[in-house]
Amino acid sequence: MPKENVVTGVHNAPHRSLFHALGLTEEEQKRPLIGIVSSYNEIVPGHMNLDKVVDAVKLGVAMAGGTPIVFPAIAVCDGIAMGHTGMKYSLVTRDLIADSTEAMALAHGFDGLVMVPNCDKNVPGLLMAAARVNIPTVFVSGGPMLAGRVEGKKTSLSSMFEAVGAYNAGKITDEKLYEYECKTCPTCGSCSGMYTANSMNCLTEALGMGLRGNGTIPAVYSARIELAKHAGMAVMELLKKNIRPRDIMTKDALMNALTVDMALGCSTNSMLHLPAIAHECGVDLNLDIANEISAVTPNLCHLAPAGRTYMEDLNEAMMKITAGPAKKSRVQTRKDLTFSVSATTRQPRPGEEDGVHYHFLAMDTFREWIAQDEFLEHAEFVGNCYGTPKKYVYEAMDRGQDVILDIEVQGAMQVAEKMPEV
Repeated sequence: MPKENVVTGVHNAPHRSLFHALGLTEEEQKRPLIGIVSSYNEIVPGHMNLDKVVDAVKLGVAMAGGTPIVFPAIAVCDGIAMGHTGMKYSLVTRDLIADSTEAMALAHGFDGLVMVPNCDKNVPGLLMAAARVNIPTVFVSGGPMLAGRVEGKKTSLSSMFEAVGAYNAGKITDEKLYEYECKTCPTCGSCSGMYTANSMNCLTEALGMGLRGNGTIPAVYSARIELAKHAGMAVMELLKKNIRPRDIMTKDALMNALTVDMALGCSTNSMLHLPAIAHECGVDLNLDIANEISAVTPNLCHLAPAGRTYMEDLNEAMMKITAGPAKKSRVQTRKDLTFSVSATTRQPRPGEEDGVHYHFLAMDTFREWIAQDEFLEHAEFVGNCYGTPKKYVYEAMDRGQDVILDIEVQGAMQVAEKMPEV
């Protein structure tokens, strides 16, 4: 293991003296040295909670028999950097983060790493570093912010920019603008819509570099702390099996991430970052490949700023998929849809409270509903998402009906295969 270069043998006695200077016991020096890359700071809202996440990771590593050692990574808040010279410094930090993390990991003989990122360029920078260093590595992000609420409606950072526009147009008052200012971003975490940070954290999970829930569990949920402990334990398991980032981030994994990207409607910035990550893994990924995958992948989610759903809603949907079947109940309205995962497919029209939805049902549940004739009163069964032409889906939506498609759910997320055109 890499630590043998710094702790084993007479020639490394000077190195060991410096580990003693750190307060590390002989027992700790004999265990695998796990670097915890902490992106904690007090200027990025998505990073102000990372000290708690890092502490939980350290516990997980120690419980699994490793010696956790923390070192830092920088991060810029794109929201605060926006609109002035600060934005010139955002993208370049990705490579600064990759370079500095590579330097720290290789200079100090770490056997494994746990990356703790959250926002924007910080996530891809650490993924690039993981591929370069190529020692067992697990990611656990800080998690998304909860949506704000103004006048009973959920909000995200883009709502704030819209409020400024409304104020400048004379449509809202000073008082209302201040209300948006105080309520739009109510908690720590990466901004609550499917912006760059949450996109990259979800894609980290799709790549296989983060545990289930990495991209969706809200920052303020205690489940995020549990996830961090499990990440610390998981890196020790990877170390035991000698599974490295380039074993995980294969061409197939990158294509899978790109497919999830299209299905979730992630930020277009992912096309700045996925090719860069792929390059570090020795894989060619370009816009032509992205367009090919986009052409055959249905967009399942319209998360903010594209729609009125937020990361906390995606997390709840994921919980429904992984929790197994609920108790039987007669389904009459959308609110009683206990077995399905809903994803808005178009925005509400005048007079509608909500947009038209696809409803993806587990196959067994779907058959059960057929047998009992327990469909939504306002919904229309169209067919199987593996073979139903898009034309029929769109026609049903135009009639104002919700659309029921059956899908076999396996694991944390199953993306529907191509729906053929007519």
